[in-house]
Amino acid sequence: MKHVAFRTVFQWILVVSLAGIMIVSVHLYQNKAQYPVLFHVSLIGKVIILAATPFFGDRITNEYLGKCSEDVKNLCHISDDISHLPNAAAHILNFPRRPEIPYVMMAMENPFYAKLSEYEHFFNWTMTYRRDSDVQYPYGALVEHQGSGGVDYEELWSSKSKSALWLVSNGYATNNKRRELTEALKEKGLEVDLFGKFPYKFVIAFENNNCKDYVTEKFWRKAKRYRMVPIVMTRNIYRDLGIPDSMYIAVDDFKSLERFVAHVSHVSNNKTAYLEYHKWREHFRIVDTNEDNYGFCQLCSKVAKFKESPRKGSYENMLNWHNTSTCDNSFVDRTPFMAYQNQQKRGGATCSGRYVSRLLIFAVYASVALFLWYTLVPTRSEQEAVIIPDAESGSVPTTTKNVVIYAATSFFGHPITTERFLATCPDVQNYCRITQDESEFDNSDAVVFHNADYRGGEKMKTLVKQRKPGIPYVLWSLESPSNDNFRPETHVINWTMTYRTDADVWAPYGHMVKRESREDVDLNAIWVSKSKTATWLASNCFTANNRFDLIKKIIDNGFDIEIWGNCGKQAGQCSGVDNQESACVLELIKPYKFYVSFENSNCKDYVTEKFWKALSDRMTIPIVLARKYYKDLGVPDSAYIAVDDFGTFEEFMAHLKKVNKDKELYLKYHEWRKTWKVIIGSGFSGWCRLCNKLQDKEYILKHPKSYRDVAWWHSFEMCNNGIANKYIKA
Repeated sequence: MKHVAFRTVFQWILVVSLAGIMIVSVHLYQNKAQYPVLFHVSLIGKVIILAATPFFGDRITNEYLGKCSEDVKNLCHISDDISHLPNAAAHILNFPRRPEIPYVMMAMENPFYAKLSEYEHFFNWTMTYRRDSDVQYPYGALVEHQGSGGVDYEELWSSKSKSALWLVSNGYATNNKRRELTEALKEKGLEVDLFGKFPYKFVIAFENNNCKDYVTEKFWRKAKRYRMVPIVMTRNIYRDLGIPDSMYIAVDDFKSLERFVAHVSHVSNNKTAYLEYHKWREHFRIVDTNEDNYGFCQLCSKVAKFKESPRKGSYENMLNWHNTSTCDNSFVDRTPFMAYQNQQKRGGATCSGRYVSRLLIFAVYASVALFLWYTLVPTRSEQEAVIIPDAESGSVPTTTKNVVIYAATSFFGHPITTERFLATCPDVQNYCRITQDESEFDNSDAVVFHNADYRGGEKMKTLVKQRKPGIPYVLWSLESPSNDNFRPETHVINWTMTYRTDADVWAPYGHMVKRESREDVDLNAIWVSKSKTATWLASNCFTANNRFDLIKKIIDNGFDIEIWGNCGKQAGQCSGVDNQESACVLELIKPYKFYVSFENSNCKDYVTEKFWKALSDRMTIPIVLARKYYKDLGVPDSAYIAVDDFGTFEEFMAHLKKVNKDKELYLKYHEWRKTWKVIIGSGFSGWCRLCNKLQDKEYILKHPKSYRDVAWWHSFEMCNNGIANKYIKA
């Protein structure tokens, strides 16, 4: 209690101090002419653009001008430093307003992901992919070749050995039903893989919504880098952008799916017909305007001319400009595609399952104000009335009561069933059952929400209204906070079930335990089995912690890393290299000495199966970004190599190369195997513990608890995604 009181007093002091700083700042701003403003000489005479928000978590800095012309670089400076406010020439979003400069709304997503209802007369300019933006920032564009655009058609045709690819990060249901349409095409005989790159002739380039001018890198980069023919839903969006009709195939050109699939099959098997879809390459080339940050170059030029150009008023209602009326997601539901949808509805899926699968996936990004608020909320210890020890649920009780758990969400779009989620504890299935049947909600002993499938809305309101005392609502999370959008109201969640060691129900991907006696391990056999240097398997190339950039730098400095999956090459002998349970993947990795175990984000206790399996049956040395996360989980220091152990990138590389060549040094990283063993877990292991934890209903009733703000508990505050940057920029 003393700690709580002290922290409360400290928070009030902090709040008062911040208020004082704000008052002084406003005074200085209002009287800026009377106070000197110090700027580095390199900024004198430049147009300063203040970026008031990050870009999907990344800072917007002057690096965004890296590929602009030298004239633009000399003209303009982009900063997210609030001290530049008095001298800024434009704002990208939201600080105390200066009426003489334009406020710019930047949007790379379609209107279904925009939150603009409260911004009346706020923005002066728009910077989006749309052609009618004040500053157009498209994902790509076509420009005519200045000379001859020679194309080696023989080489292009010979490089294609497979039919079609759909490479997508959001495989869930979307408003325009692209997943359903892709499944329909597969049923009609179109061969579609869900991974891979170069060998494919076609790429499924269905956007997540069909909106005005919304054509993303899925279309442009696959056509440019991998020389695939994009397959799109409707032609009008692409024709409006001036894209040649012969560059892509549009489903809506055909009267039925059968005719469409027949056409694609014909083109796939006919060299002449296929190469007709590449003739445009003789006249045009694709410019990756998104990668080149074209929009920022244009913005700088426009701001520089702002004083000489007529002033433009603000948008009366930005929502009227960037709203869902500019979209048409009805294509799949229209004849003749409705027949497929009706067939699916007769397939026996439950009403609730269909309802959940069709909800939108919204990415919720914390604003600056929310971020500040989160930093002032109470700690977890202050939020909880009582902490229930997880040890109570670690073993099967001697006497058991029947338990019913209601799963209020699906699991990445799939059903949550007793058979699958309690498979590792068959004894528990005798007294514990998982259901998604809404009629059993009233008789359930707990309600579980999988954070990645949580959509809130009316269903959550109903569940909150109907909840009964002693029935814990449980947040289940396998993902790090960097990939989380779970934002329930306060005091809705009672327990957490995650990989974190401080979760109410612990569900780790793996852990280590001491052996009861020393094991005899043939270390020499490990060395003999290694014929390759290092490997990395991944489906997500571009992450918040910039892991891919560091991996590429390691390779560029002479250390061989073979990359498999969406970020590299495919293993023809395996049915998908991202399946960590696959025996094929095990055999694929075994010959390597090292495994790159960079997680997609660096967050508290977030160590996934890739690390644990690299240690166990694959007999490799994992390379990780930061030692802290593994040390906190009790992993021996000598079991892995951490990048942040080294002061510089050069020191890290020197050590890595030395271990690779020195047998004695390499095998020191395997000595731990004699005294420790790895226990491979899964995200499902928590369900067995949850069943046992629910046995003591009397204790649960007498010791209620809830999280005031579980979103804060599982938030960006628990992550540090800047670790790799030190070594990337060195």
